[in-house]
Amino acid sequence: MARRRFQFAGAFLYVAARATRDNLVFREREDYGVYLRFLRRGVENGSVRVHAYCLLPDEVHLLLEQPGEYLLSRSMQRLQTSFILYSRRTYGTNGSLFRGRYGAVLVEPGCDLADLALYVLSLPALSGTARQSAGYPWSAYEAYAGRGIQGPVKVVTDRVLSAFAGGPEEKKRAFLAALEKGLPEERLRQIRLARDGAVLGSPGFQQAVLGSAMDADPLPSPFGRSLDKIWSALLQREGLEEPPHGHRRSGLLAEAAYLAVELGLASQSQAGRHFGLTQSAISRAVSRLEMKWSLEPGAKARLLDWARRIEPGKGMVGRLGSSNQA
Repeated sequence: MARRRFQFAGAFLYVAARATRDNLVFREREDYGVYLRFLRRGVENGSVRVHAYCLLPDEVHLLLEQPGEYLLSRSMQRLQTSFILYSRRTYGTNGSLFRGRYGAVLVEPGCDLADLALYVLSLPALSGTARQSAGYPWSAYEAYAGRGIQGPVKVVTDRVLSAFAGGPEEKKRAFLAALEKGLPEERLRQIRLARDGAVLGSPGFQQAVLGSAMDADPLPSPFGRSLDKIWSALLQREGLEEPPHGHRRSGLLAEAAYLAVELGLASQSQAGRHFGLTQSAISRAVSRLEMKWSLEPGAKARLLDWARRIEPGKGMVGRLGSSNQA
């Protein structure tokens, strides 16, 4: 069954990714900085807002917001892939770095958002990585402490602090006091038990979200038509009047799905349903293409430039050689 992904402008999500068994995500101090620089790219290009983060040796925890229509899943895929390729180049590793795809939980703004921020920032101590969470260098603690220390990633604190009473300084002190006190055990249990695709919030918020069309992760018809244009253009690129069969068809479908996700037109699950592909097939295609382009500078940029030249009602403008087939 496809995993539910809540992706819409203004969505707040708690995201967690864990290393494969007996492995580390971050081996050296420099690795933490590299991951945060990749995260900063998403902040600077406006595709994501960061409300809290914590990097542990074998885990990544992020509290993010999708500010616009660009899909958060695409931002996460870009972030994770960039770091995986860095790790492979640096340490010569092969295979998976993370244990499957990341998990994402939709969070209601307000008290639930504040609790998730407190949870994320308390993880150094809760996990035993550090004696205390205050001052942990690879978290958003300093952004909330407000001591004028510029962190590697811009952290938006006002939405979390709005759950506390008083003026700006009072809100900050209340948050830090709550962090020092820690969340109640029952609340920690609720957060830890939240599975990928879950919703944390009031009963009214959960009912509104789960009862909406977002539960089915629909693909609006204008975007569906754009995905059809990508498929038609790939057939045109290959000089085909009819869809091919077998391995060639699978390769072109995977490339079409990749382009749809890369251009922010659909999530992986949406593209998979549209083109009749499994998530694993798309993931394999993404891995093949990313690895190939890491060895062919400029190939990815050329393909994406070609794919962006879609004119509504006219298909694709220009032609590209077939060497970029998945």
